[in-house]
Amino acid sequence: MFAYPALLWALPVAAVVVLIHLINMFRHQRVEWAAFEFLLAGYKKSRTRVFLQQLLLLLLRVFAVLAIVLMLAQPRLYGPIAGMFGGERSRLHLILLDDSFSMSDRVAGDTVFDDALATVEKILEQQARSGRERFSLIRFSQAKAVESGKAADFEEFLLDETGAQLARERVRMLEPSESSASPEEALAATVAQLPELTGKYRCVVDLVSDFRLRDWEQTEPLAKLLAQIKNQGAAIRLIRTVDSQHPNLAIRQVKTVEGIHAAEVPILLEATVVNFGSRAVENVRLGVGLDGRSHSSQNIPIIASEKEATVRFPIRVSGGGAHKVQLQLEPDAVAADNRYSLVLDVPQEIAVLLIVPDEHVRSAPDQAESLLRRNEPEVDSEDSGAVYLRTAIAPEGVRTGVRVQTEPPSFLSSHPLERFDVAVLLDIPALELSAVRSLESFLASGGGGAFFCGPDTEPIFVNEKLYRKGEGCFPVALFKQETLLPDYLTRRPDWTLAEHPMFRIFEKNGSPLLSTVRIERYFSVEPTTTAAAESGSADSKNAPTKTLGTLRNGAPLILEKEFGRGRTLAFLTTAAPVWNDWARGNPSFVITMLEMVAYLSRNRGEQQPGQVDQPIEFEFDPNRYENAVRIVPPVREPVAEPTSDQDRSEPVVAVSPAVASNLASPIVAESRPNASGRNVVRFESTGRSGFYEALLTRRGAEGNDESRLFAVNVDFAEGNLAIRERTSLSETLRPLGLSVEDSARFGTASEFESARSLDDWLLFVVILLLASELFLAGRLLPPAK
Repeated sequence: MFAYPALLWALPVAAVVVLIHLINMFRHQRVEWAAFEFLLAGYKKSRTRVFLQQLLLLLLRVFAVLAIVLMLAQPRLYGPIAGMFGGERSRLHLILLDDSFSMSDRVAGDTVFDDALATVEKILEQQARSGRERFSLIRFSQAKAVESGKAADFEEFLLDETGAQLARERVRMLEPSESSASPEEALAATVAQLPELTGKYRCVVDLVSDFRLRDWEQTEPLAKLLAQIKNQGAAIRLIRTVDSQHPNLAIRQVKTVEGIHAAEVPILLEATVVNFGSRAVENVRLGVGLDGRSHSSQNIPIIASEKEATVRFPIRVSGGGAHKVQLQLEPDAVAADNRYSLVLDVPQEIAVLLIVPDEHVRSAPDQAESLLRRNEPEVDSEDSGAVYLRTAIAPEGVRTGVRVQTEPPSFLSSHPLERFDVAVLLDIPALELSAVRSLESFLASGGGGAFFCGPDTEPIFVNEKLYRKGEGCFPVALFKQETLLPDYLTRRPDWTLAEHPMFRIFEKNGSPLLSTVRIERYFSVEPTTTAAAESGSADSKNAPTKTLGTLRNGAPLILEKEFGRGRTLAFLTTAAPVWNDWARGNPSFVITMLEMVAYLSRNRGEQQPGQVDQPIEFEFDPNRYENAVRIVPPVREPVAEPTSDQDRSEPVVAVSPAVASNLASPIVAESRPNASGRNVVRFESTGRSGFYEALLTRRGAEGNDESRLFAVNVDFAEGNLAIRERTSLSETLRPLGLSVEDSARFGTASEFESARSLDDWLLFVVILLLASELFLAGRLLPPAK
């Protein structure tokens, strides 16, 4: 190879030397001279010697010209012979290896990642011939850590005989991760490292990947990074390890459906499965495990091509606390996205606190239940509605998962509210300032609150203490009591409901149960505050108010407001059948009250699963627990697959993660205080999906640990195995002078092997040839007269 191969066209110039030499030999005429006969006789005796000397002189001149031309063309030697000559700095091969879990795609029994490792070994074998080359390797999953200063798997590793063997052994031990890291992260890490590396080596960057459409559909940011690498003097090769898309299913998400979430009560789960293949898939079997044991098996009849399907199923847990739910699809092209973990943290019961005026504090569930059953028309006008609400959400003899405690207003300021999930204030009694603060602290920390208006509700108190120009927990400012006149002509329903999780059971356009409710009185809203509340005005520090129910005259009846981490609802009529007949034997009242409790309690302890490579972060009280927290990562066990002799109704689920926790080595994570005085733990090492267990040690109770569970899943989108077509990608990258090579036909070109320059050697040869030519020419030429 030559640095300037175009100069090789000058090699025929050597023929001019031969021509000149021959002309010089035949330019004299023969002249007969007697005295010359003596000289001719002597010449004939020595002409062989003279001929050889002339031939040698000719060759010296030809080789001198050839050597000058070759020297200007700057030849390079590669391979083992190059080591015999002095040369330039050694070469560094920087390999960017895609180890995202799409690389676990199987082709003819082997994974795409196996093919990538074979390509890496081929590069190592070819570069190890000189014995002085080096290589570095960055996996996609480690790119961010490398960019921030963490050591890569290989850094400037010397490929001598021993090093090459060790490198191959260590490369064979690499496995695909469960990360969804993109090539952009790996290229960014390379750009950060190259300025230092190009000062020491001639760099070649090899990007070995499956080139999925998800990563390479938008090439502009990647092209910018590739251009930066080229501008820093490094050569680039793009090597693709797969040439076709395989069908694959992935669990996109599993979530709980609205409803009461408590122990011993059926909890509805909804699982969504995506079909990334080009054909529909039928009878998709989904195994469900609970706390390490098989629970049930679900079947999805059909999932259309490139579509998703959902299945809902109940699950019942025994005992309150955190429970491990794991779903498993049957094996397909990629295994990582066939699993999904969910922590179901449920209380033994949902605790509801009913606050009623002092004169109405009594426990009479039997009386209220009989009223509901017998549809009694007459009710004490002074009743706050506690017995009706209590009977609706926690009737005697029926387990609904709800526990109700009725208390006077003074309870709010004299008792902690942390043990409750929902607080309901009936006929909104006047509260002390300390009670208001306690209630708002409870709501801001994630609790749920509901307010029912009534005859004893004082608008001045509500507006000044609970609403406070939008900064309080009440959604709007009250105006006055109003009467809804009956509509005898059109007979429209007295109210309509918006689409909301609390009314999910009712039909979208209303329900016959709701249309029969008659509303006589309600509280109207301050006209000047309605628009500001619905839009979230500048003087409001909280989210805007939503109207969930509207009377037929357009007045709002049910409103919602986010307050801190919690939410509040305001019913501008009574819970008891005083201003309406809703609770008088109408089943929609029972349904709505249960859904209200479920909706308001969702923020308490609700945990969303995390994602691989995203940190786990949580808080704890430093006065109760030690600062150091132990984290037990998940351990991957084999999946129990059914054989032909097994009952196909048995689900496919993983071995108990609880057993794995006992085998994994805990990692100590330090906590740091935050502005609120609580300690925060941020655990970064979440490179594997499954259940992570945090062990907190209570102060003053050695060995008495408290456990917290966290679920981590893969990014399901990485399971889309569609690839970017090589021709179109090469066309896109052509302005950069790049193309994509297939690993099956990949071979290391000599331009990327170790090079040795012959410039200095050729200069020495030219000098030697010219000196020899001068000496020999001086011997052959006659002396000057």
